[in-house]
Amino acid sequence: MSAKTMNPAVAAGALALAAMLGSAGASANLIVNGSFEDVKNGLTDIAPASGEWITVYNGIGALGYSAADNNRRVGSIAGWTFGSYGVEVRNDVVGEAHDGNNFIELDTTRNAWISQRVNTIKDQEYELTFYASPREGVAPASNQLKVFWNGALLDTLKKTGVGNTGNVWDEYSFTVTGTGAKVPLRFAAVGTSDRFGMGLDNVSLTAVPLPPAAILFGGALFGLAVVGRRRRADGAQVA
Repeated sequence: MSAKTMNPAVAAGALALAAMLGSAGASANLIVNGSFEDVKNGLTDIAPASGEWITVYNGIGALGYSAADNNRRVGSIAGWTFGSYGVEVRNDVVGEAHDGNNFIELDTTRNAWISQRVNTIKDQEYELTFYASPREGVAPASNQLKVFWNGALLDTLKKTGVGNTGNVWDEYSFTVTGTGAKVPLRFAAVGTSDRFGMGLDNVSLTAVPLPPAAILFGGALFGLAVVGRRRRADGAQVA
């Protein structure tokens, strides 16, 4: 029995289809440090130990804490930027993280914010997901969080923590669109500015895969284009 050789054009189309299927099935998280585990001052790890919380700030402006406050630390949260009021990073304090060891709270001495700029492809749709929890024992007037994509408000979260023990994490998901440039994703505490606010953790942004029909259609078009080029090349050789 003789072995049959696959038409090179068909083989090329099959490889292209396999590549598209592979890329559609495994979208990487585009958010850097989405669970807030990487907290440093220069090269020094300053992340809180279990049962500890800290306020990370950039050393610019008045944070609002007294000089004797041992919880404040100058540093950075990898991938993220924040304002002069800093960000609280908590490790198993008033609740556990949804992912990893740490979660953050954005109501420090004042309502605060955190932001990350993400590279995007023009008109590509992305799925933004994150988890938020109201602060235990705190009314909804303080447990509020705004979410922005490219400056546009996606939602204002408002939950009660009255009657809760620890964190009660809810998943939030939004479909957003890329611009072909870096797009800012921003979370901001709103409501009563009283040092009590919502927890945030496990932020993720992944490209929405093409539907199977579009992938098959794209693979078929690629195969036809290869066949057409081969036929034109063969005709040129005969002439």
